[in-house]
Amino acid sequence: MNTQQRIALFVLLLAGFVTIFDLFVVNIAIVNIEQTLNATLTELTLIIVGYELAFGLLLITGGRLGDIYGRRTLYRIGMFGFTLTSVLCAISPNAICLVIARCLQGLTAALLFPQVYSSIRLNFDDTQAKKVFGLLGMTLGLAAIAGQALGGFLISLNLFGLEWRTIFLINLIIGIVALTLSHYLTQSETLDYIRLDIGGVVLSAFSITFTLIGFVLSSLLTPKWVRKFGEQIIYWGAACYALSYLFLIGTIYYLISPENSSLVIPFLFLVGFTQGMIMTPMLNLVLAKVKPEFVGIASGLTATLQQVGAAIGATCVSIILQFSLSHTLSTNIIEQYKIAFRFSMIFNFSMAICATLLLRKIVFQK
Repeated sequence: MNTQQRIALFVLLLAGFVTIFDLFVVNIAIVNIEQTLNATLTELTLIIVGYELAFGLLLITGGRLGDIYGRRTLYRIGMFGFTLTSVLCAISPNAICLVIARCLQGLTAALLFPQVYSSIRLNFDDTQAKKVFGLLGMTLGLAAIAGQALGGFLISLNLFGLEWRTIFLINLIIGIVALTLSHYLTQSETLDYIRLDIGGVVLSAFSITFTLIGFVLSSLLTPKWVRKFGEQIIYWGAACYALSYLFLIGTIYYLISPENSSLVIPFLFLVGFTQGMIMTPMLNLVLAKVKPEFVGIASGLTATLQQVGAAIGATCVSIILQFSLSHTLSTNIIEQYKIAFRFSMIFNFSMAICATLLLRKIVFQK
């Protein structure tokens, strides 16, 4: 790896670090923010969730814009926007302004972050890329830890009486360094002849939003249902969760077309809603059946299994999706994706059925 590549690696890791760092650092600062801005619980929630939601909504679009206009160009735009919105967060005079700034920060992070992955392939050969992806994974993990450890240190240090504002101002230094060194990144070929699919952007944004709305709504309602109907509501939630995937498969395979692709949105809402029915009361259900002296280790084990399960599930779906795309007989790209997505959803449906059967045993055991 030559000097240019080492600097390019540093620049890319900076982007990965700072976007994930800001995902976690606010959790530590939230009490201090509440005290200094007199923020309500709703405003505090939006300060945390606003970044995450905006970040998730435009990641696909950010990646596509990098394809069209060049990845170094989008890196610079994303890093400049992220740095600017970080400063806006730091100077926010009230909670509402901070909520808006955090949402804007999430949008710019969505422009920046996809360029990290795609630029690795552009700046390094296959052998180097494997090592770089490993370093990136380590950096993202460190960013999550630093968001809590370094964030707490910066707040307690209270430089110039700025308190929580320093967690955002540190991004100004990182942004200046990254932008200064960004010319070491290789510029990808611009594909001006490709148009951005505005309809696809809107559809993906609405799909993610409605899935999250369903999850949040059921998370609020499920505790009341558990008190009224008992633990069996979790079992029925899991059964409906599996059924929602069945509806999604049928919709994609038999009903959906480029002209009516919005048909998928209500079923994604159903997926999110039924998932919330399971996730919210699950920990209470598990821990209620554990002896008091084992509650701590049971909590840690449950959280670990959730993270491992999420990683394994995402990997399996990705493998199935890629295998289906490369082995489908259809020459129509839309049909290829419909078939591949259907097989991925069949895997999810199968896992949901397994979860339903296991929950039945737990909930209805004497």
